[in-house]
Amino acid sequence: IILKWDPSNSKDAAASGTTSSTYIDCYKLDGTLLWRVNLGPNIRSGAHTTPYLAYDFDQDGFGELVVKTAPGTIDGEGNYVFMPGDDPTKLYIGSNGHIASGPEYLTFFDGPTGAEITTIEYHTPYAKGVDDNGTLVWGDNNQNRSDRYLACMAYLDGEHPSAVFARGYYRAAFVGAYDFDGENLTLRWLHKSTQSGKGLWGEGAHSVTVADVDNDGKDEITYGSAALDDDGSLLYRTGLKHGDALHTCDFVPDRPGLETFMVHEESGHTLGNYGFDLRDAKTGEILAFQGGSNDTGRGLIGNFDDQHDGYEFMATNSDKMFDCYGKAITPWQVGSTTSSSLNFRCFFDEDILDEYFDRGHVDKWDATSKSWGRTSTLYSNGSTTTNYTKYNPNLQADLFGDWREEIICYNAETNELIVNVSTSVTPYLLPTLMDDRQYAEAIVWQNVGYNQPPHLSFSLETYFTQNLSPEFINDDDTDGGWTALFARYPVKVPADTKVLIYDKIDNDNQIVSLKEYTFTNNVIPAGTMCLVYLEKETAFKPGMSTSSVPVNRIVGYYNDTTLVQNDATVFYELKKGEQGVGFYRADADHIFKVGEPVLTLSSSLAISDYYLLQKPEKAVASLKTNIATETSEMVIYDLSGRRLTNICRPGLYIING
Repeated sequence: IILKWDPSNSKDAAASGTTSSTYIDCYKLDGTLLWRVNLGPNIRSGAHTTPYLAYDFDQDGFGELVVKTAPGTIDGEGNYVFMPGDDPTKLYIGSNGHIASGPEYLTFFDGPTGAEITTIEYHTPYAKGVDDNGTLVWGDNNQNRSDRYLACMAYLDGEHPSAVFARGYYRAAFVGAYDFDGENLTLRWLHKSTQSGKGLWGEGAHSVTVADVDNDGKDEITYGSAALDDDGSLLYRTGLKHGDALHTCDFVPDRPGLETFMVHEESGHTLGNYGFDLRDAKTGEILAFQGGSNDTGRGLIGNFDDQHDGYEFMATNSDKMFDCYGKAITPWQVGSTTSSSLNFRCFFDEDILDEYFDRGHVDKWDATSKSWGRTSTLYSNGSTTTNYTKYNPNLQADLFGDWREEIICYNAETNELIVNVSTSVTPYLLPTLMDDRQYAEAIVWQNVGYNQPPHLSFSLETYFTQNLSPEFINDDDTDGGWTALFARYPVKVPADTKVLIYDKIDNDNQIVSLKEYTFTNNVIPAGTMCLVYLEKETAFKPGMSTSSVPVNRIVGYYNDTTLVQNDATVFYELKKGEQGVGFYRADADHIFKVGEPVLTLSSSLAISDYYLLQKPEKAVASLKTNIATETSEMVIYDLSGRRLTNICRPGLYIING
């Protein structure tokens, strides 16, 4: 755990006064302190001053810490951090407590030891925040605007992680992307927005989001009301100005691509005053907007209500909850959350909808009563003061890999970090959320500025209920009957279908009796074991036509290592027989297994005796490479598509394609 300690005299960027040093600690999960970095007196302490990134940037299996430093910083081995010719004991603190002179660095620290690896000059020291005429463009002379920093990690080339550090967002903005190869740190690009009304000028927020919004395999950076492409050029600007809460995900299921939701703190922007907007994350096209009469400081979007398509959102300029199209559904300020701060969405129970975290408790939206209900009160005394009015957790992430999220809180009385874990048992099977690149990037930037909750690159509800849910396809040439079914995912059955579920089971797990059950909207919930009566024999196939199968799904069959395209192909998993687990293709007379000869159907084994293998997002035709004998020339990817320099932990990898 990488933990930043702010001193008791920490100051907001708008305030004057000298602060004590900021510490960054590295702890093992048993509480053992591995090392401490002291940022020193020339780094002012505050929520906006020290964004820090912890990630394996050189992909050697060990993480690094990267953070802005200055003369006087001390690394994890007790050594000063400074560049040749600089004095590590000299103070550069001004009369107002801010630092407006002296060297400014960016330093990579070694994960296991905390030792300095490399240090270079920060891309935009205070004195270099100038326009083409050499005029300072921060917007004030007391360092409030200049001492607003952001940072994130992004796969700007689609294969390697880069560290991105930014300065300024109320007016001018300077954004630099850095690459680290294990020894050297180089500047990939530097974006400068120094003219009013152009680029990122005045569009920034107290946070950033990172996502591949144009679907080119490379990440873009949403910088508040504007966005940068992977090469540092401007992707779009909306003109909606500065704001606070910022979210990016696939919020609207029937629109291609991702969307961004944001609230705004300024008046006189392109659509009016304050308020919120929902927009296309690639183009900036405004999909929904509502203004406000004052600073709209808080807003939240999550998939809370399963009776409406997509996600729902709320903001402090309205007491309404809105659907993903901007239509008001119902008041959200009801019950236990009247004084809510619109804080974090989270996955904390057994279903695939979002829960709501705020002020040390988890609440659940009841779509029927249109109200929030308290589900969990966390062991979190003292945590509600994180970021003052924001009531953030120290960190929210899928730490342990069951796809639900752990919520780390700070106990001020005992000086402990408390990891709160869901106790709900879920029927949904999903790889760890950290396998989703956008989610992993969100965990890296979550502690930048005012914490914002992480989002996946896809809607979890859509993933289960549309992309992977099978539907029943009737075969008119055969008779029907009862079929046993375990619904791995929610399954929609034809209208008036008879479904029997187990009513009683004895101590030996033997079924004593069954009862008929009618499921709402003809959907069998995930995790249900039942008997289904169908008028015709059926096979299960994807809930989409084979002609519209997305490109990231398997279409065709394998002949040795070659994928033969065939839009009419459907893959099945054996329900009967002993042919083994794996992918199968079936037509009227044959079954094709991956890499094996064709199996001919016998008269006693029809297509109806097979059912669909739920297909993963990616699959591998063959793994012939002998890892033990390969050299450094291997091309290695993990299953989320991230390229690695070597294999650093047990798992599944794609080697040389």
